[in-house]
Amino acid sequence: MRIGLLVSLVVFCSVIFLLVTGSPLLNHPLSESLGLPLGTLITWMGFLSFPGMLYFGFPALRTPESKAQRFLKRAWMISLVLALAWPFVSFYLAANWSFSFRLQEAFRGSDRASYYFWYLCTATALWPLLLLSALILEHLLGGARKG
Repeated sequence: MRIGLLVSLVVFCSVIFLLVTGSPLLNHPLSESLGLPLGTLITWMGFLSFPGMLYFGFPALRTPESKAQRFLKRAWMISLVLALAWPFVSFYLAANWSFSFRLQEAFRGSDRASYYFWYLCTATALWPLLLLSALILEHLLGGARKG
């Protein structure tokens, strides 16, 4: 389990570094024919690594014992589904793998669709962060109840 946590943490920190620095790798084409930039895959790995860190870092997600822990496990599953679905829903909204939007009448790829794209990105990033806060709180309160 520690290796899973370490791998998830390294992936997450690497992705954050590449995104914050605006690395040229982000624009490097992974597939010319699909128009798929490496940044899409890198961002997806970052979105997947956060639920991974939670899973490997909090044993209560693997074997929930209380009602609160079972609720948190369901919330974790939502964060995993959001992370898994992110590139596909984003592709549907943008109509391209680089997730670029433009002014146009049709919804897919339009500036209107970009609002939903950013809502999706925000939810995919914030849900595991809120879950982390809840897991820490449950751990602290659960430990206080047992002690």
